[in-house]
Amino acid sequence: MSLRAVASSFQSVNYQGTWDASSNTPTLTSSVGTKGHYYVVSVAGSTNLNGITNWGVGDWAVFNGSVWQRVEGGADGNFVNLSVSGTSTLTDVAAADYTLLPAGIITEATTARTLSAADNGRVIYCTSGSATTITCAAGLGAGFSCTIIQGGAGKVTVAAGGQTLVSYSSLFSTMGQYGVISAICPVANTFLLAGNLGV
Repeated sequence: MSLRAVASSFQSVNYQGTWDASSNTPTLTSSVGTKGHYYVVSVAGSTNLNGITNWGVGDWAVFNGSVWQRVEGGADGNFVNLSVSGTSTLTDVAAADYTLLPAGIITEATTARTLSAADNGRVIYCTSGSATTITCAAGLGAGFSCTIIQGGAGKVTVAAGGQTLVSYSSLFSTMGQYGVISAICPVANTFLLAGNLGV
């Protein structure tokens, strides 16, 4: 199901929070829900909701008034960098369009962060005046992506953390303040960097 299909099915959808599709937390039940309510999958899993068992991180579980439906999100869907909070009203949204809301921006004031599934599709805004290291983590899977911004004076360096880390220039740090780089996993445990990379 595409984002356009959701838009045509509902006048509005109401974000209810994240859902762990592995442990079914909070508990969702087939054919039980409120029309327009949706959850964003935070942990991939195979919980059966109305016959759907292939839930990936970033997918939406949307109740259409009768059954739960899956809207592909995360890396394999139509809105890779969509972050949501509160109530969203969908109109005629093109499949490739997305809106980055405030909840999609993570301010990182410390000098060290290890990427996690919760960072998928997010913007990490680093504000430290000292050098900052963002470490890649295992298990994030193909399609993971995030954007990293050097908002402070401290240069931001992405470290492999035991994973494969590559870039066209073989550089892994921001060029300077307000430099922007993207980290993308084209295959599991391989991170490709692109953007304002320097020494």
